[in-house]
Amino acid sequence: MDTYIKLYRRFIYWEWYQDSRMVHLFIHLVLSANRFENNWKGISLSRGQLIGGRKKLCKETGISEQSIRTCLNNLKSTNEITIEPTNDYTVITICNYDRYQLDLIDSNQGINQESTKNQPHLKKERKKEKKEPTIFSLDDSEKLYADFLAVAEEKLENGKTSKERVDLYRGFIGYIFGRTKENNIPLEFCLSMKGQIRYEDFEKLLDKYSRDLIKTKTLAMENHPNVKGKTFYLTLNNWCSRDNRSIQKI
Repeated sequence: MDTYIKLYRRFIYWEWYQDSRMVHLFIHLVLSANRFENNWKGISLSRGQLIGGRKKLCKETGISEQSIRTCLNNLKSTNEITIEPTNDYTVITICNYDRYQLDLIDSNQGINQESTKNQPHLKKERKKEKKEPTIFSLDDSEKLYADFLAVAEEKLENGKTSKERVDLYRGFIGYIFGRTKENNIPLEFCLSMKGQIRYEDFEKLLDKYSRDLIKTKTLAMENHPNVKGKTFYLTLNNWCSRDNRSIQKI
């Protein structure tokens, strides 16, 4: 079965992106890594691991052995990979493999399963489907950002909220959509979750948690692969409730 890997647009902001050898080698490692746990010559290899010494990678990529050494050291220095050398082989582990490639196995299996179902069965399954929160695309970010702000501004004009809260919300979603001086890169992992924080949801959070805690947990979610496919507001609320040490109501 032909499969594929995910490559996020945010990859162009990677610190090594302007080094073509680094890009070539890293993508090759992601393509070559195990999708499933398996064994190689009696060695157990986990998902996201591969066997890859300098000579082997040189032959596979066409990159010189010296450059392979340099690139591997660079990838190791920025925690993209770990390297476990032995006398006979080297095990390379891609540190955040599940973050890059989460759910691809389920997605590919789902496609094959759908193709084998008969039509009556499909109709029966559709009746059981529940309406899920929308998963937004970065391509929609311009309109989404404007729509979210418009709702907050309308509430302010109608006297249903305070300017301070609207300013906080503007800064919060601006940070997520990469529109602030502090962060000009969209939080793609957060934006790929189901739903987003609308103004009424943000007010609920402010009623219970400090602005710093909300921001801290949002950044933690961006760097956690297990939030994939979950609802943004519910997940953020749960994470904040676990660590609600300092409440700063407005």
